[in-house]
Amino acid sequence: MACKKNVTNKVKDEAKNIVEKWWNIAKWKLKYVNQKWFFWLDEREQSFIETTYIVVLQMCPKLDWEDFLERLRKAHEGNLWVKSIIKSLPKR
Repeated sequence: MACKKNVTNKVKDEAKNIVEKWWNIAKWKLKYVNQKWFFWLDEREQSFIETTYIVVLQMCPKLDWEDFLERLRKAHEGNLWVKSIIKSLPKR
């Protein structure tokens, strides 16, 4: 019975953490509503990024929303950089 109670408490803690992270995203969006670098995306894309963050939190619970966005931005820049190198290669 104690094991079941521990599992239940862990699930409640995880759910509480996820809800807290959603609130952090909402606060961040209100704070940076005038910036275009996130809000130029359509609502579906924004929702996808937010949901992806929540999924990643399951593996990295201490990951901050702003840190996640920064890592995502850097990965995107790296991807564009690699694509530009491939385009500049001579065709065979």
